[in-house]
Amino acid sequence: MNGLTIGQLARVAGVKVSTIRFYERCNLLCPSDRSLSGYRHYSKDSLARLQIILKSKELGFTLGEIADLVTLIEDENTGCDTINDRATAKVKIIEQKIKALQKIKKTLLDLQSKCPKEGPLENCPIVGEIKARD
Repeated sequence: MNGLTIGQLARVAGVKVSTIRFYERCNLLCPSDRSLSGYRHYSKDSLARLQIILKSKELGFTLGEIADLVTLIEDENTGCDTINDRATAKVKIIEQKIKALQKIKKTLLDLQSKCPKEGPLENCPIVGEIKARD
């Protein structure tokens, strides 16, 4: 039988077997066939798809976005502009997250600067903020 077993695929890709099974459950990856004894076998195309999934994850794409990207990348009619549009949309989301994190950081730094760093918790502005109800 040709192809890689799930363990071989995991080793080649540098991931755990459980990672491959997870991507199977998400319908992002599937074995090319199974042996008579039920072992999964993966083709070189499966390895290429797994590498696309892993790199997309590194770039911050969600599982849904990765599913979309994989479909687009495997479609020979997809143009570079389509993938670029997805990247542009992701950059906008990242910029929004950065702004939100900067706001959180500023709030925490402000609270830390007001903290007496000793005494009872009722004097702690950080605890006061955490307990505050808007």
